[in-house]
Amino acid sequence: MGGTTKITMPSLPLEIVQQIADCVETVHRPSLFAFSLASKACHRAATFLIFWRISIMIQDREGLQRDAGRLVEALLRTDSARHVQSITIKGAIRLNKKITM
Repeated sequence: MGGTTKITMPSLPLEIVQQIADCVETVHRPSLFAFSLASKACHRAATFLIFWRISIMIQDREGLQRDAGRLVEALLRTDSARHVQSITIKGAIRLNKKITM
């Protein structure tokens, strides 16, 4: 009799796993990070989407410096700089300059 074929993520072509990752990102972007931890195949498929658009929210100068440093470390550690297409920095920094009239 015919048996069932078990299909696993690692056995799927990368293009199919990338399409699944794209759907996950579209429905709920935070779940993409969990998806990337599911297997090596999922990680390979999701890395591009995770690093494609990076957004940093800042509130002060120190926070910007800290977050930029962490971003550089993460890009180096994961060898993902090649995937980055845009970095958006949002927020406001108060300058400590005195205005004289």
